[in-house]
Amino acid sequence: MHCDVFLPSLPGPSLLSSALGWGCSQTSGIAVGLDSDYGAAQRLYVKRGYVPDGRGIWSHGHQVQWGETVLVDDHTLLYFTKRLQG
Repeated sequence: MHCDVFLPSLPGPSLLSSALGWGCSQTSGIAVGLDSDYGAAQRLYVKRGYVPDGRGIWSHGHQVQWGETVLVDDHTLLYFTKRLQG
């Protein structure tokens, strides 16, 4: 079973717990910003077992290619995934 869920902004642990409680998929994923404003979230998701998905950096909905220059802003992201137990 797979579903896409949009969750409103909640504090990090609350958002994560809510998302995991839906049980829609075998894999949970989240995108996190790259700048230091997102440092706490980056650490939280790694501690919770999330790993980078291996697809590299994304900016404004497209995958950043080798040699490409991008502005690092709130839409410059690294995606993390976690295999759910079940």
